[in-house]
Amino acid sequence: METLAEKLERYIENKNITLAALAKSCRIDRSTMFQYVHGTRPLKNREHLEQIMHRLALTLSEREELAEIFEIEKIGYELFYRRKKLESFIRSLPTLNEKPEEHKWKVQAAPNIQNLDLYNSAMPSSCYISNHLELSQMFFSLLYRSHVQKEDINILMQPKKTSLLDLLIHPSFEHSDIKISHILCLDDFKNDRSGNNIDCYHMLIRYFLLRNRYEPFYFYGNTKERYGTSNPFPYFVCTEHWVLQIAADENTGILHTDSGISKAFQHLFSKISRYCQPLGTAFNGLNRELCWYETYVNPESCQNTIELCTGLCSSQFWDKQLIDTYLNPQLPGADQLKGQLVQYCKSLYESKRTGNIRILLNPSYVLDFIKTGIFKEYPKIFFAKPLEKKDRKLILERVLKACKDGWYQICFLDETLFPLQYRWELCVDSDTVTIQYFHLEMFRTLFINEPGLVEDMYGYLESLWTGQGTVSGENAVKLLKTWMEQYLK
Repeated sequence: METLAEKLERYIENKNITLAALAKSCRIDRSTMFQYVHGTRPLKNREHLEQIMHRLALTLSEREELAEIFEIEKIGYELFYRRKKLESFIRSLPTLNEKPEEHKWKVQAAPNIQNLDLYNSAMPSSCYISNHLELSQMFFSLLYRSHVQKEDINILMQPKKTSLLDLLIHPSFEHSDIKISHILCLDDFKNDRSGNNIDCYHMLIRYFLLRNRYEPFYFYGNTKERYGTSNPFPYFVCTEHWVLQIAADENTGILHTDSGISKAFQHLFSKISRYCQPLGTAFNGLNRELCWYETYVNPESCQNTIELCTGLCSSQFWDKQLIDTYLNPQLPGADQLKGQLVQYCKSLYESKRTGNIRILLNPSYVLDFIKTGIFKEYPKIFFAKPLEKKDRKLILERVLKACKDGWYQICFLDETLFPLQYRWELCVDSDTVTIQYFHLEMFRTLFINEPGLVEDMYGYLESLWTGQGTVSGENAVKLLKTWMEQYLK
């Protein structure tokens, strides 16, 4: 790959312009421009790069190429591509609840067991599965059997883009309450910065969303060495009654139904799990999340927090009067929920005001709230009615006071550079990545504590905070005041 200096030199030659003329028109010192173009001084000033690209009248694709090389040379190739993976991960969040196309779910029982009664245990003691289709059919049949017989499943397997694991979220098991314990290997984030783990998280979140009792655990290792194609059957899925061994390429497998073999694999799974850590926790429903927050929210967890939000992110500024007025009384358990929300908002405020909170916001959603009193980022069922002007103003005044006091900082993120979607909110502190999901009448929260993801996500959100296309600090506050003056008189 060409360096930034080499690229600039080529573009300058093509435009038939002298370095002296370019430096003068860009208002950059001539010797500095000479050093930039000949590679004796790294170009780390983004404004200088923008000026040069504008003067050279580069095309959009040429500008994007130079901007990418600029970032790579600024932060390093490895970190650049890890952040690109994180960007892709966040951009894809709004679609992760969508189930795969219907045709993917046309899975029939495997030929070896299609005539067996899945409600009983009449299965062959062992059989060899010779191709991916047959393996998929077999796995589906076994999952269905476990669903019917209400037996929990243990899985040791790496998630892949074309994985058998997607059968866990087959519509047939949409309301299944069986527990699925899943062990996977993560590359050691201290030694392997390739970004493979990000792909892994990306695939796992779908199971968090669409399975009621999905519990993943992890250990560190080298996935290529442990689960490479040289290992014939590194994966397995087991219950008390059967074991399915699976090849690394997911094209072949062996089914065992002997009780002794099943017991041996159950023991192996239990032994491995003792050296694993929970990857995360998921909660369905606002009530359960609030109960968990009672023990989680504390000043230590809020010392340095970065949040990526679609709307105003105002939970910590609500009080009993607002909750009593606007919480929908038709919500299941609304009376109990009101008490929990009051305590939650109070605890959140007390914890956050002792720390340093930075919020990346979607400006159009904030403006829509100011105009209408509707929080587009939350399910409509949460609210009895839109907020009146006086209460919108009250919340915004509390936001501005927090900004003035110094513990709360806001930043408007350019939607054209990073489109924020109403379904998701991200919060990262020193220990946890919190992903909140709102869609229709559904509310779900994921807490992921794996250090590698926490470190990477925190660094990525910090880069957004200081990056191009953001309105932060005093300018964001001024814009908020302008909108209040315009719409909330």
